[in-house]
Amino acid sequence: MVSVLRQPCRIDIADSFTLAVCPLGEVSDHAHAAPALLVGLSGAFHIQLGRRWYRRSFQLVPAGTRHALDCGVTVVAVLYILDLQWARALAAPERDAAALSTLVGLVRRIGVEARGASFAAEVLQRSTAAATTPLDPRIRRVMADLRSGFADRLSIDEIAEEVGLSGSRLMHLLQSELGIPFRRLRNWERMRAVVRERADGSNLTTA
Repeated sequence: MVSVLRQPCRIDIADSFTLAVCPLGEVSDHAHAAPALLVGLSGAFHIQLGRRWYRRSFQLVPAGTRHALDCGVTVVAVLYILDLQWARALAAPERDAAALSTLVGLVRRIGVEARGASFAAEVLQRSTAAATTPLDPRIRRVMADLRSGFADRLSIDEIAEEVGLSGSRLMHLLQSELGIPFRRLRNWERMRAVVRERADGSNLTTA
């Protein structure tokens, strides 16, 4: 097995996640736009949530949650979860502790083996499939339209009409299925588009 302490920093980018592996050291108070799972690969790390510091071997940090880190020399794998179904499934890990434990183990394995984004995507997709439930087909179509750019400039009422719903009913479905409002979904899909462009080789300006 390759020693994670000797690995350089790396970032694996895929459609549904970004995985960063690095000795993070100290990181001041900040928040992520996407949920993040932090996994210590060479030991534990310290994380500040609210006013308290905790020693953790892993920590799931919801989107928008402010936190600070003191990792010392510990190499940490940070999985940024860009797939909304994954994020929704992991939003209440106490409901499925086994799924979260499996995901932590896989992130630890991916971080150590350093086999790239395609391998990481395969094992992560397999691990979360059981934790997710099928989305309403109308929500899937809205997400696909936003992802393709077709609906990027349409209003929510116009998008709702495309799938046979009222604007208010679509907003209700988004909240119940994904737990987010329409504006956040649109921004989320724009962020995913940037990640995809970058993963496909575009420079950051183009993305």
